[in-house]
Amino acid sequence: MLAITPLDGLPLLKEGDDLAGLIVERAKKLGVGIRNRDVLVVGQKAVSKTEGRIVDIDNIRPSARAARIAKKTGKRPEFVEIVLRESSKILRADGEAFIVTTRTGATCLNGGIDKSNVKGDSMYALLPQDPDRSARLLSGRIRKLTRKQVGIVSAILEAGPSGEDRSRSA
Repeated sequence: MLAITPLDGLPLLKEGDDLAGLIVERAKKLGVGIRNRDVLVVGQKAVSKTEGRIVDIDNIRPSARAARIAKKTGKRPEFVEIVLRESSKILRADGEAFIVTTRTGATCLNGGIDKSNVKGDSMYALLPQDPDRSARLLSGRIRKLTRKQVGIVSAILEAGPSGEDRSRSA
């Protein structure tokens, strides 16, 4: 039987929070718990926040390349600079879309960088540096807390052209 249970109600996350502990506690409070061989889908931003992958673009000095691309895309040069730093290849950069391949190989609008549910007008969440490692650590911590083996899937949620995603993740 397949059951999908959203673990809504998690607090807004910050660097250093025990994401695994919060997931286990929330699942327990919702009465579903964590069972052996469950597969948990975790929004990448939850991982990014707890790993401290938040950047203040007001502290970024854009390169000349970022300034040129910013003119084509209509985005702030500082934002373009952080996308470039996190990317290995630009696939499209114009007024409609800024699509890149990230250093980890994902193809994303704005490099997966967005600001929804991130406090501060100039603060943005980057993708996790090593998503596979993040998933292994999260799974291991959940196993330590519950003695259950779980799979972790990190979801990169769709981001709109402004860099604001359309989700309501933690």
